Amino acid sequence: MRNRRVLLPTSVALALTGLLPTPTVRGTEAPELAIHHAVELNWPGAAETVYRVYRSVGDLDHFYPLGEAIAGTGGEVQIFDSTRGTEQCFYKLHVVAPDATEAEIMEAHEQFRDAVNAHDAAALKPFFVPDVVFDDVAQPPLKNLDEALGFFADLYASFPDYVDSGGISLVRGNIFAGEHAAQATHLGDWDLGPLGVVPPTGIVVTMPHMGVYQYEGEKMLQMTLYYDLGSMLIQLGVLPMPGTPPLVPSFEIPVPNPTGLSPMDAVAETTARWNASDLEGFMEAFAEDADLSLPGLPAGTTRAEYAAAQEAYITAFPDHQMLVQSAFDMGDGWVMTQAHWKGTQTGPYLGAPASNNPVVLRVAILARVDETGLVTYFHVMYDNLSLMVQMGLLTPPPDLKAISAAIGAAFQAHDPDQIVSFFTPDGTYQYVPQLQVMPAQPDFQVWLGGLFHAFPDYATIAEDLWNAGNIIVTEHTTTGTFVNDWGTLPASGQIGAPHKHLDVWEYEGDKVKHLVTYDDSQFPGIPASGKLVEIPEAILYHVNDAGLLDEMRVYWDNITQLAQLGLLP
Repeated sequence: MRNRRVLLPTSVALALTGLLPTPTVRGTEAPELAIHHAVELNWPGAAETVYRVYRSVGDLDHFYPLGEAIAGTGGEVQIFDSTRGTEQCFYKLHVVAPDATEAEIMEAHEQFRDAVNAHDAAALKPFFVPDVVFDDVAQPPLKNLDEALGFFADLYASFPDYVDSGGISLVRGNIFAGEHAAQATHLGDWDLGPLGVVPPTGIVVTMPHMGVYQYEGEKMLQMTLYYDLGSMLIQLGVLPMPGTPPLVPSFEIPVPNPTGLSPMDAVAETTARWNASDLEGFMEAFAEDADLSLPGLPAGTTRAEYAAAQEAYITAFPDHQMLVQSAFDMGDGWVMTQAHWKGTQTGPYLGAPASNNPVVLRVAILARVDETGLVTYFHVMYDNLSLMVQMGLLTPPPDLKAISAAIGAAFQAHDPDQIVSFFTPDGTYQYVPQLQVMPAQPDFQVWLGGLFHAFPDYATIAEDLWNAGNIIVTEHTTTGTFVNDWGTLPASGQIGAPHKHLDVWEYEGDKVKHLVTYDDSQFPGIPASGKLVEIPEAILYHVNDAGLLDEMRVYWDNITQLAQLGLLP
């Protein structure tokens, strides 16, 4: 029954094709100033079936569990959702197996943490359901269990002594929420995808992180990690420390004012005040000795320093809003919230001038509320690197592999104009058999036109691709029928046998600066001539784990060789 899922916008009742009958949806709007939207969803539910509902607020890429599991009785399953904000909500229904006890989940998670610290990615597989959702908020989403295990393998390759030393661990229902400390030494290449590769630095970094883990039985169904990638790169010396203003607020910090609210309502009230830019009301919600934390702020931040940091953000992003995706009452006053912060940078921030760029950050907030409704613990986690990139402070390097694939598609489409559009204005092409370098525009463009005219069915398929810095190397197999004359070469009508060639692409930014093609035609049985030949060649080596060569591929042009031997004009 697991994985029967469907999307449902609150504004439209959609049929749950083949899963459940169409639900009824009722929406009511409170007075306009309240900015409050309440929705009640109703499904006919089967007896002895456990349901879980996921909600997304304006973001179909990320769903969050809404409340606790609901046991079906054979009557109507009712879910009431109340959220501040005006974004459209979407829902996903999930039929699950009975949950484990909270004690069993706590024990399962401690075993998982021990396995993580054992540095064996393959040994982590039994802790996940086969279709686990692994959500690393600082990096692109992972698609399946193999990619999730690959995440840990990459972590151990870059930080082989990684240790999660634990911290706050909470369980309520089937949700584990935690804030843990970790430490590791950067001893291997750290691949950040489109942001490039960070070579080993030997520096020890701290990695505080929050996590929200949804369990099905004693296995993880969804794992969402929050941490500050920007802080880690600053520790490694890869990024400079951003400029920060003095942490002095422009207003007098009010004394704490107990709200008398329950933990869930008290945390929701802080969100409402923050969204309304009511900083004085926001700070009133915190106890005098509240433990406050934001990425980039030092430990032991005071209420005044925390207020100054929040004021700097609100000034830079005056249209800011926090859209709550999920909030969990974890017991004993603890509340875990997952949200999106949105805003447009129209003022200076982190020492950078206004960019007018929109920013969206995924955020986790772990809070604790005392019996009077005052917040005594309020730790916020998000990725400062994502913030810097969206503000335009960092430009990710181009994805050269993706560009190479786009160039390959242009070759398959026989489109010379599109192909040369990937070159710099002074870009060049060298076809080794002709021993000449030609400008991409117009010479290479014309040359390609002649090639595609001569071989109307020309096809070249990249079988392998390697990337090192600004260099892409591709190995191709090419075929085609010589139907029309090509320059001084008369058409033969023959289908050319598939042959391989090697291309070396040198990029300048996201444009090709120089392309070299090493092509080959075989002419065996040539008698010795005693003549000296000089042939450009390219060699690919593969080195195994023992440091020994186990593969070598050599490319050169035999036509050039035959010409130097005097066997061709």
